[in-house]
Amino acid sequence: GEKIALEMARGQMDSMIRDIINRGEPAGGLVLRGMDPTKAPPSYYKLLPALAQLYRHTGDAQYTKVAAVCLDPKIMTALFNGQSDPLPGRHASTWVDHLLGVYQVGLMTGNTTYTEAVLNAARRIREHHLFVTGSMSSYESFQPGDNGWQLPEASRAQETCCAAIWVTLLESLLH
Repeated sequence: GEKIALEMARGQMDSMIRDIINRGEPAGGLVLRGMDPTKAPPSYYKLLPALAQLYRHTGDAQYTKVAAVCLDPKIMTALFNGQSDPLPGRHASTWVDHLLGVYQVGLMTGNTTYTEAVLNAARRIREHHLFVTGSMSSYESFQPGDNGWQLPEASRAQETCCAAIWVTLLESLLH
């Protein structure tokens, strides 16, 4: 409800959108410094939740258009169709955050392909990747196999980043 906060958020996002457009490769995406592009989505994945919320509070369709650039259609198709697990080896925190954004964009636009893909992904994470600790990664990545969650304690299976964003995703799914 703070007008100044909304104006600042719009200003920052509009500036990022101009930068994306000026790069001349809007579909090429960005990879965070230090991130392995094979494990993190080469897209503007961190923008998805913000784009969804800006659309929600402003109704400005430019935010949903930019959100479409941020989505990874290949992984969404794999998750939606229940194909083999596309998550092992990927950076867990990055992808759970990406899924949160995909879900929010799906809700804002009414695109059930997005919301269903995220529901399928959440089921897959719960059934094949979630540790009893609430985390889901070893060395920050999802692990392969149907029993990927059954790891020895020495496998660094206690990452809190993905656990925190998992709670946020679950809260969104519950609403």
